[in-house]
Amino acid sequence: MGKCLSHCVDSNSTESQRSQQSHNGKHRTPTPPSYYSSVQKGQSVRSAPSEGSHEEYYTNGSSHKEMRTSEKKVPMHPAKLPTISSIQRTSNNNLKTISISPPEYSETRIHKLFDKYKDEHEDCILAEGVERFCQDLGVDPAEFIVLALAWKFNAGTMCKFTREEFEGGCRALKVDSIKGIQASFPSLLQEVKDESTFKDLYRWTFQFGLDSDQGQRSLPMDMALPLWHLVFSHRQPPLLHQWFEFLKDSQVRGISRDTWNMYLNFVEVVGEDLSTYDDTEAWPSLFDDFVDHEHQKEKQDKERGMREDEV
Repeated sequence: MGKCLSHCVDSNSTESQRSQQSHNGKHRTPTPPSYYSSVQKGQSVRSAPSEGSHEEYYTNGSSHKEMRTSEKKVPMHPAKLPTISSIQRTSNNNLKTISISPPEYSETRIHKLFDKYKDEHEDCILAEGVERFCQDLGVDPAEFIVLALAWKFNAGTMCKFTREEFEGGCRALKVDSIKGIQASFPSLLQEVKDESTFKDLYRWTFQFGLDSDQGQRSLPMDMALPLWHLVFSHRQPPLLHQWFEFLKDSQVRGISRDTWNMYLNFVEVVGEDLSTYDDTEAWPSLFDDFVDHEHQKEKQDKERGMREDEV
């Protein structure tokens, strides 16, 4: 408390001295900074003590002087301006311009593209719209590229695209037109050649083939066989044809998710002649039956050949 009062007294004493000096005509304005030392009457001097701003020091011939700060403006040629820019302040208080590339697609055009094929009564593209969509793309709905495209769109069921699926897929591909989607086909086909990516596509295909309206948990054979044929159309395993024949002869009604998923591992392990198959591993029982079936066929073929040789 004593210190505060002492400060007030000192301040009042100082003000009194300043008032006396002014009254005696001895008032002096504070000396401006050194970079204003060359200021002459009626001149305006501009200087930039710190990057990002500049100060203007004015004198009009009287004892009053004014200082003001304004933003530094750097002229740029319009042709050199980025399409989109953002000005940010760095940690040392400098300004920098960040160029932001515009998106390679238009949200408006994506919305219009979806609306072109969507159903009149539902906010979805249904079977008829999917057919027209494929026609405009110049592809057959039964082609592998259509399956890969549906996977990229993360479609939940066949012959249907929700708005979220279709528009999200276009964003993932960075396209907003039929020509743009067509142009993405080569890179999409290259993408699914990767082992882990193809595995994701393969497992997704099972869910894609289920009829969600009927609550299916396994694929009927009339759906499983065409889907196997389609998903392996660009990388057919050696025993696929024999597998199909076995399933038809065995009159298997449906394929479970576990059997579907494990089949990809199976064909990668057993090779072309089933010689590396190990029945002690935890394979689905249907695979054990298939291997026994193939060994039995091989034995019968050898016996038949021996009888023909004897004749």
